[in-house]
Amino acid sequence: MMAERSIAVAQTCPASTFVIPSQLEDEIAKLRRYAFEHSMIVAVANFGSPSGGLASGGRSSIWSEAGELLVQLGVNGAGVAVVTETPRGWRARSVMLG
Repeated sequence: MMAERSIAVAQTCPASTFVIPSQLEDEIAKLRRYAFEHSMIVAVANFGSPSGGLASGGRSSIWSEAGELLVQLGVNGAGVAVVTETPRGWRARSVMLG
């Protein structure tokens, strides 16, 4: 009798980053592609203000498993991005704080 095995498959990839403005477009393209290629939700939280004397690119984002950008924050400031899957598709909301 063969032993039964189950394989756990990740459905979401959360990441916290510090990406400078000159590298942001490449990172965004890479994360969108990762969401599509691995069929998973990708959420990235990037700094929205300078840190350690370096500028940050901001634009924290969430992509669907199809690589569709669902929500993206602005370049500067703190905020929260939330997506909810509903029977009619994705519902996205973002709030900038202060």
